[in-house]
Amino acid sequence: MASPRSGPLATSILALVASVSSLPNGLVRRQATTYTFSGCYVDNSDNNRALPAASYADDHMTVASCAAFCSSFKYFGLEYGRECYCDNAISIAATSIDVSDCSFPCVGDASATCGASNRLSVYENAAPVPGPAPAELDGAPYVGCFQEGPQRVLPFKGVSTPDMTAAKCAANCEGYAYFGTEYGSECYCGNDVPTNTALESECSMTCSGDSSQLCGAGDRLTVYGPLKVALTTLAPVGDYVYQGCYTDNHERVLTGKSLHDDQMTLEMCAATCNSYAWFGVEYSKECYCGTELASSSIQRPQSDCTMTCSGNHDQVCGNTNRLSVYHNSAITTGGSAQASVGDFQYKSCWTDDVYNRSLKGASYAADDMTLESCATFCSNFAFFGVEYSRECYCDNTVLGAAADEQDCSVLCTGDSSSWCGGSSRLNLYEKKPEPEPTSDGCVSSAPASAVLLNGAFECDTLDPWVVNTNIGGQLTTVGGSKDGSKMLHLFSSYYLQSRATNINIYQILHTVPGQTYQLSFDLLIGGGNGNNWKVAVGSNAPFASGDIGFGDWTTFSTTFTAVGDDQLNLQFNSVVWAYADFYFDNFVIKKVATA
Repeated sequence: MASPRSGPLATSILALVASVSSLPNGLVRRQATTYTFSGCYVDNSDNNRALPAASYADDHMTVASCAAFCSSFKYFGLEYGRECYCDNAISIAATSIDVSDCSFPCVGDASATCGASNRLSVYENAAPVPGPAPAELDGAPYVGCFQEGPQRVLPFKGVSTPDMTAAKCAANCEGYAYFGTEYGSECYCGNDVPTNTALESECSMTCSGDSSQLCGAGDRLTVYGPLKVALTTLAPVGDYVYQGCYTDNHERVLTGKSLHDDQMTLEMCAATCNSYAWFGVEYSKECYCGTELASSSIQRPQSDCTMTCSGNHDQVCGNTNRLSVYHNSAITTGGSAQASVGDFQYKSCWTDDVYNRSLKGASYAADDMTLESCATFCSNFAFFGVEYSRECYCDNTVLGAAADEQDCSVLCTGDSSSWCGGSSRLNLYEKKPEPEPTSDGCVSSAPASAVLLNGAFECDTLDPWVVNTNIGGQLTTVGGSKDGSKMLHLFSSYYLQSRATNINIYQILHTVPGQTYQLSFDLLIGGGNGNNWKVAVGSNAPFASGDIGFGDWTTFSTTFTAVGDDQLNLQFNSVVWAYADFYFDNFVIKKVATA
């Protein structure tokens, strides 16, 4: 039993009259004079047509009418009594079968057979007659058949004339990159090539002014471009001299500032890049600046750069991945990331995210941005970064990750000799390491960078140690320490005081939030059981503690991450009948270098 049919896989078709002089989609084809039978073939195997280039269906179908319709193709085939298909080759998916499988009579000539359900009676034209085709124009290559959208894909200078040809449309669209003909007599212009492609067979209407040319169809455009532009339009732009057409890529060969503008002109790009030696325009509306042109960029023929500028159609603005490149030899500054700025040293080009900044502490933007002004603004922070020529950010911690150095080559708005990051990229600077702080200096002699004071107890007082609690004990500095100088002596004896002892002393450290430090000290204990001691930083659990004595010096060490103004605590407790001697010496704090 024959399967139900929904018509051939083609565009919507009109009912045909018996005469072969009037065919679907406005096509006019000449009668094929000779053709020979090639056999019966399986069609629509895995939903693939054996002859997919063109097709139509008709309730008056004959072998002769199908031959006329397919007169410009090498092969034609008839199926299901009323369907006609054409192509220049038979699909490899189609297999030859016994001719008896092609048994349906043609609906327009019962004496002939026209295939069957998914069976093609295939014929070969002896001398295919060339049909209408896209025009061949000098300077305007054919691009393809495209589908029209809800809004015109070529939106400018639409005209309709009864004598339309591809050449006439090209003249109408002078100054634009692309043009297309539609519905036989319509012409449209634009600077962006359409992207919604259609089957070539769907651009089937002949031009109203030349029946040998195709001019699209209903909602279908026969598109040409990009149009070549005369080299006389490539004059200097101010002090910038045209260098040629060069390749570009997704990493960009000009890595400075950039600008995208629907009104782009060469003058606009030159003004944007006035601190850079190089600029290039691309894809009609894109502008890129650079201190140099990357060596990976290759010069191409001028015919590769043919798109007109979106803001001035008398100028050339590159093409897809092609730059029209200009150079100003008077600008010799190359720009750089300075190795150091004040108290900061350069770390790396660094990623940033507008939704989650790598540096969140403080920020500002200015049209006279320099590295020095940003370093001054961020003087109280551990990091600063400059971004996209005029933005400054600070913080004591940093998010993000290192990036390629070429991503950070946008010049500072206030200093064209220095780099100020890039798009979502920071030139990141970190405060230089301070001299290692000493821990044995007294208040009057310690360097300003000292985190801990009087840690070796060489001063005449315990200052700046604070005695928070002292019940039943004695605190003194005595000689004879581990290194032969002074040390802190904590003495407790119930026999002398007739009470248990509780002693706590502390010192406020001058730490940098987020910085990691190493703390070490020496301890000697003499005495009996019943005593306990501990040393802790801030609210941290004690990193060293004990409840018995030992008769030799022991060194303890730990690391901690500062939160700011951390407190170093020494605690001692005893019980009734206990006694002890505690000797503390050489409290030292050093910064731990970060990776």
